[in-house]
Amino acid sequence: MKSLIRRSTAVGAMATMIAVASLGMGTAAFAQDAGAKATPVAATTSSKSADRQLAHSVRKALNKTKHLDTADVRVRAKHGVVSLDGTVPDAGQIQEAGTVAGSVKGVSSVHNLLAVHEVGN
Repeated sequence: MKSLIRRSTAVGAMATMIAVASLGMGTAAFAQDAGAKATPVAATTSSKSADRQLAHSVRKALNKTKHLDTADVRVRAKHGVVSLDGTVPDAGQIQEAGTVAGSVKGVSSVHNLLAVHEVGN
């Protein structure tokens, strides 16, 4: 029983040392993305910032369009791909929102997941 406790303590200590060593990599730190490619953390941060800026630009363009009700529309962007989801009052606004979003500089494609808001829901 004592040897089992010693082994588990040693394994825990090694795991802690590895974790601490990997945190100490500083500017050379890398993050794993879904594609299992190593990406510098700084590049990931600027990419997220660019995604937020693009989403903001699309939101601004949608809000400028007078006949669109965008109160229940969410805008997300990732690497130039914009996703619209939520609800609008009528079917005509779904296509209009997609067209407006696609016209914003930096948008490569639009995933329009908008639906018509049903009365009573």
